[in-house]
Amino acid sequence: MNNSLTVVIPYWNGEDLLKDVIQNALLLNPIEVIVVKPENKNVDSTELTFNKKIIFVDCNKVNSPYDKAFTKARGEILLFIDGNNLNNMNELLTFIKPIATGNSDLVLNDLSQLLMKGEVLSPLMVWCQNINEIVGLREFGISNILSFPFAIKKRSVPSLKMENPIVSYFELIQKGAKVSKSFVTPSEGLLKVRPFSHEEESIYTNWILDALGQWLEIKGKRGALSDGGKRLDILEDLKIKKGLLNCKSGWGTQSSLYKGKKLSIIIPAQDEELTIGEVIQESRKLEPYEIIVVVNGSTDKTAEIAKNHGATVVEYHERLGHNVGRSIGAYISKGDILLFIDSDFPIKTKELLPFATSLCNGVDMALNDLNGLLPIQYPLHNVSAFKYGLNILCAKEFLGIGSLLAVPHAISRSCLEHIGFESLACPSLAQVKAIEGGYTVSCVQQVDVLRPNKMRPEQHLGSYTHGGSRQYVLEKIYADPNYTSNKVRFENHKPIQKGWGYFSSLYQGKQLSVIIAAQNAEQTIEQVIREARKIEPLEIIVVLTGSTDNTEEVVKKLGVTLFVFKENIGLGQARYIGAISSKADIINFVDPSQKGQTPAEQRIIGDHLEAISHFIQHRKTTNN
Repeated sequence: MNNSLTVVIPYWNGEDLLKDVIQNALLLNPIEVIVVKPENKNVDSTELTFNKKIIFVDCNKVNSPYDKAFTKARGEILLFIDGNNLNNMNELLTFIKPIATGNSDLVLNDLSQLLMKGEVLSPLMVWCQNINEIVGLREFGISNILSFPFAIKKRSVPSLKMENPIVSYFELIQKGAKVSKSFVTPSEGLLKVRPFSHEEESIYTNWILDALGQWLEIKGKRGALSDGGKRLDILEDLKIKKGLLNCKSGWGTQSSLYKGKKLSIIIPAQDEELTIGEVIQESRKLEPYEIIVVVNGSTDKTAEIAKNHGATVVEYHERLGHNVGRSIGAYISKGDILLFIDSDFPIKTKELLPFATSLCNGVDMALNDLNGLLPIQYPLHNVSAFKYGLNILCAKEFLGIGSLLAVPHAISRSCLEHIGFESLACPSLAQVKAIEGGYTVSCVQQVDVLRPNKMRPEQHLGSYTHGGSRQYVLEKIYADPNYTSNKVRFENHKPIQKGWGYFSSLYQGKQLSVIIAAQNAEQTIEQVIREARKIEPLEIIVVLTGSTDNTEEVVKKLGVTLFVFKENIGLGQARYIGAISSKADIINFVDPSQKGQTPAEQRIIGDHLEAISHFIQHRKTTNN
């Protein structure tokens, strides 16, 4: 194998370290050192300009510094290092060796080691995390091809071009390239992580958008992710006035609270007989013109109770899928202000009122401000990263993770008519359309919907970042009717082996339990368990349900606490058993698959990709 090395050194501003960086690079014995410099800058060093190994290449705003060097390089291995940052030579060798030995095609800088837990993430870092999520490399976090140093095998890039490094990154992943991470100690911490300027960040954002556009053209507007079975056909029928609604009208009030405007409250519901009455009663205090409950897929008395409380009730026997009920409620509503809430827990009137009144004072789309509860900091949940990333693309960074995905939220009638009631089935798309239409979108009030929100195991558990305090998780479990009916099984089943763990200092005096519910995961579970060890859990509990492959044999060798059910009890119940048997203060549910996305995460990320796809197309149309 040809292991010839080219070192590429882009630099942007200042030459304070450039000479030392080049001299350090020469110690790696490359066949050449390519210095990519701004075309208006000259290097004032006779020693450098007369060295035949050193090649200077000019770059302007039009040309990618990556591509200028990539096309010129003669080496089979290219090491990109920052001309404004002096790295340790031995650390740089750890980027080259995996490629030289055939173990990797691309070695990225492990930026996660630069970040302290709770540190604020820049917009670019958030989008680098999103890109890794999209291509199935969640474990790479914010590590990316936009951060130096990184090393790449030249022939691994199918196009042999690097006009847009993010496009090249997508190409590499699609072709099955082997990607790994290494680490260099920066001389000045995060100050030496690119980009330095707003201008650079703007260039990077354009690269990201262009790469996403190409990726989504190949994979489809949702990036090949499921929408969770949304009945969009019903909405299409309503658009052309073909749909028939099974609707029972209720009663309401013409209030003086909203400057002559009418308030419609819309509540989608499924099997919420225990809470729907209280939710409607609390909502009445807002003096709505109408309360619309869209009941779908229910097998209990939700619809009957809602009717008894005077709500307008629309019934569908089948499940409609997430957010379709909100679209139908908006379709039949008559109010000027549409307030959307959930049916599984009541929200106090004083918390809901600002959403409605803000629409009387210039706001068109009022969002729940969850930024104080879920700050944009490391490590950032994948769904939060996409919410923030979408707002960044729309030049609404100030919204943070503000999203139409979270209740409560409110929409003006004029805004609804612009975006179309059917777009509410994809909340992120509706939000983008409102912003594009020039409507005012604002986070108006913080309502903690995280703690009271119902846990739905098959939808919400399974990622590396989902879980919570043991007390919180157990409260959710004990409130689930499935727990009551299977209490003996949950509490009395014993593990076939007990494992080992760490007494960690990472969690501010608390300890962590990792729980993995799995079925037929022999190909991936060992890697998942080994990754989980890195976060120093007190215990790793694996609950196998109905496995017919060698998962049990694989897991037994890995020092975990192991429960085995020969019959398939379902992953939700398996997680419950793991949680109930856990001993630590914090519970982290981990998916046994490598990608680790739960059904809910796939649906939500798919919604955001659909919104991004629309945004890119709208941007092209506007620019043309």
